[in-house]
Amino acid sequence: MTMNNDLTPVICSYLKRDAQVFWLSNFKCQASVTADEFFFALRELTLLAHMPDHYEDNAYLYEQVAT
Repeated sequence: MTMNNDLTPVICSYLKRDAQVFWLSNFKCQASVTADEFFFALRELTLLAHMPDHYEDNAYLYEQVAT
């Protein structure tokens, strides 16, 4: 008997399309993600999109959520 721990359908049901793409691109293969991993990926995305100020301007909000 194998255990099915694929939470992709559940997670994606709560996310809008852009957030689904972000999640699937970074975390699909993982059953869970730490806050540090999530926010690192978010910061990396803002850097790739040439929007580093967006992350820095909102970092305090992300830190409130993570704690």
